[in-house]
Amino acid sequence: AAECLEIIKDKYQTETCYQLLANIYKETKGEEAYAKFLKDALKANPESQFALYSLIGYYIESKKMDEASKILDEAIEKDAKNPIFYYLKGTLSLESNDNEGAVANFEKAIANDPSFTDGYLGIGKCYFFKGKEIEDAADNIKDYKSRNAELEKAKAQYEKAATYFDKVHVQKPDNKENLRYLKNIYYRLRKDAEYDKIDAEMKAL
Repeated sequence: AAECLEIIKDKYQTETCYQLLANIYKETKGEEAYAKFLKDALKANPESQFALYSLIGYYIESKKMDEASKILDEAIEKDAKNPIFYYLKGTLSLESNDNEGAVANFEKAIANDPSFTDGYLGIGKCYFFKGKEIEDAADNIKDYKSRNAELEKAKAQYEKAATYFDKVHVQKPDNKENLRYLKNIYYRLRKDAEYDKIDAEMKAL
């Protein structure tokens, strides 16, 4: 494998070779060998997008958040304008229930590329999950006034989330994940007209 990669100089062919070999390692030698191959490939060719994103994906799926964060920090040092790196950092924060950290990283992604749809989607998720967390906790409050006060807080989070999901809807109206979130939010906010509109759009896809 190493000799194969040494011979190949063309960038496209090298990436293709990495992808083929990574799949072979994963299928025949297991996840650890797959990860080691990706690390070796990235060390040999720091410009390899396939090795970088695949390794980050492996760490996230394996719940090795510290390793994923380290790789991303190194990537950001080399390319501080790449919105994908900040989006992935935001995803790590969200996985760790750090909503504030997630929003901050998603905002950096958008700042580097205002058309980066996943950044808006990520922020929307942060506010949505926070709203649901507050709403779920409010179900256990017996005092009417206290419960309503918490539900209003949840509503405010849903309204914030809708703002970002609406931006995604403008950029990518056929994004099914975003449509599901919008439909859910409009249901929770009891916005029947908006709910019916999104429902019709989903059925038309």
